[in-house]
Amino acid sequence: MTLISLLLVLALDRLTTKSDIWRSETYMLPYLDFMKSSQWLYSPDKPWQSYLAVAIPTLLAWALFQYLDSSLLILLCNLAILFVAVGCPHIRDKYKGYLQASNRGDFAARDLFADELKYQPDTGTSFGQHMVWINFRYYFAIAVWFLILGGTGAVLYLTARIVESQAPDEASRHSAARVLTILDWIPARLSACGFLLVGHFTQGVKAFSRYLLDVTISAKEIVTQVAKSSEEVEPDNQDCTEEPCTMLRLAKRNMMLLLAVTVVLTLSGWIS
Repeated sequence: MTLISLLLVLALDRLTTKSDIWRSETYMLPYLDFMKSSQWLYSPDKPWQSYLAVAIPTLLAWALFQYLDSSLLILLCNLAILFVAVGCPHIRDKYKGYLQASNRGDFAARDLFADELKYQPDTGTSFGQHMVWINFRYYFAIAVWFLILGGTGAVLYLTARIVESQAPDEASRHSAARVLTILDWIPARLSACGFLLVGHFTQGVKAFSRYLLDVTISAKEIVTQVAKSSEEVEPDNQDCTEEPCTMLRLAKRNMMLLLAVTVVLTLSGWIS
């Protein structure tokens, strides 16, 4: 069921346009607004309550799957949760706007779309690396946690990501970021390993070997740097779309590799 759920959801995400009912913001933003309004439950001076904000939806999802005793209902719930958790139509639209603005030579609009995608050139990463990181956060990491814990894992990662982005103050954001740091540890290294196999292995393995067991390196640095080392992109000052498109193709190949590994694990009985 895990493999079927992943294949169906990724196909639907690619072929359809999500209505509001299938967007994570529809459920998570009202939930966080309620949490913020309930000062006793999620107050700015108690950053530890960010952990609680992440835990509540996760425990509710776990309780739901414990209650269900029908394989069909479990499959349908997994499909619904994964479809809500995977991807982000708003980011996809902004990326398309970036490409269209670049192709018509509207650099002001291009920079505006890049800013809306929260790309910061002064961080030392390229726009393509930034898009690989977004792809990791909205697709790869969700898929990995779905493989590990099913729909509960998807809810866990989705909630942690949104709580971190919507935290009311820096202390709460830092608490949520700690949760994400833990949740990103395994997916980031799996993603980096995948980049070696679907990209230039000999170039990427040097970067990967430096980051594999270093707990002080952020997941973003591992993913973006290994991706950069694994994919050779010729600089082209005349075409600023080549680099992000090439890097995203690498990320898509990596996702296909994850699906292939899932097939093998399913056939061998490791995943149901």
